[in-house]
Amino acid sequence: MTPGRPGTGRAHPAWRAVLVVVLAGVLTGTVTACGGGSSGSGPDRRPARIPRAAPPGPAADLAWWSPVNGEPLGLAVDGDAVAVAALDEVRLLGVPDGRLRWRAAVPGVRRYRPAIAGDRVVATGERMLTLLDRRDGATVATVPVAGPGPVALLPDGAGALVAVAASESGAVVGVDATDGRVRWAADHPGSVMAAPVGAGGTGIVAWPGRTGGTVRAFAVATGAVRWERPVGPVVGTPLVHGDTVVLVEGPGVHGAVAVGLDLRTGAEGWRTPLPGWWDGAVEGVVGPDGVWLLDGMGTVVALDPASGRVRWRQETGRPLVQGRLALLPGAVAFASAADDLSVLDRSDGRIRSVRALGGVPADLVGTPGRLLVAVRLGRPSRVEALPAP
Repeated sequence: MTPGRPGTGRAHPAWRAVLVVVLAGVLTGTVTACGGGSSGSGPDRRPARIPRAAPPGPAADLAWWSPVNGEPLGLAVDGDAVAVAALDEVRLLGVPDGRLRWRAAVPGVRRYRPAIAGDRVVATGERMLTLLDRRDGATVATVPVAGPGPVALLPDGAGALVAVAASESGAVVGVDATDGRVRWAADHPGSVMAAPVGAGGTGIVAWPGRTGGTVRAFAVATGAVRWERPVGPVVGTPLVHGDTVVLVEGPGVHGAVAVGLDLRTGAEGWRTPLPGWWDGAVEGVVGPDGVWLLDGMGTVVALDPASGRVRWRQETGRPLVQGRLALLPGAVAFASAADDLSVLDRSDGRIRSVRALGGVPADLVGTPGRLLVAVRLGRPSRVEALPAP
């Protein structure tokens, strides 16, 4: 499992796990950087065969690395700081140099990445949400929650931040980030495993279920539902680009579509079929110039968020169970089940490189100058920073 991904408690079918292990084993070998790993041309590209080998520890070309003795679980970046969740703790590191700024004990942290924005860091444990002061890690407030689940710090549209914490039981609570006051609470059928997203005072949460689910838009300030939409059993992490919500959903892993929804009304603006393996456990990423999606077999799809048009599609042949894409100035990157890191050109999907990580990737996130990766079961377990490709 990948605890950095919201929803690490999610079970996957045994046959899927066997397939991932077999494919990961086929791809073992020596790492090779490639400037043009794709064959063919146009938006749909085929995978390159890229062997790999595992190094004994942190690579020599890292910008920095910082050991995390409690096993890093997830990362969240804001400006020059990265918040790191580990077992029963949260720590803050400097993005430029990896220097430890503070470390705070947060009992119950087990599965989900933290969130960071403004002057707050927030993390969820098994039964508690903890607000921390970004300056020194001091506890601002603790709030009981219905169970483990993802959390986000969202703007309420009036200049304040609200910590919106969801639960695997379906409950969602909005907590004032200033003082920890509970603003609102809601409970719906389903299990929330993807962190809430939002913009302009509107938040979006997906409640998937075995036979189908619901995506709801709500007022961040009050929790009032603004619109809702039924979706299939496969529901990806919602993404917000301007006034468009991009959502992957469908009746099964091979029948998913990407849809563009109006953030204010939920009206569907476009619909794009997605061949591949889409099970909702993998997160895409949003940039100012587009949206990039990732499926469970390591296929990356670049979409135009205004029209839903596929700009390019690259099959890497690097399967993964859970994880997310990281956005960099000229590239996108993800970590596979074979414990390696794939970097693709942001403009055309060309595979730039694949490298071994020397441990199990728990999470990764891009910044303008660094690609940050949380590595578990490494020698040592750590957060490492690679120069942005």
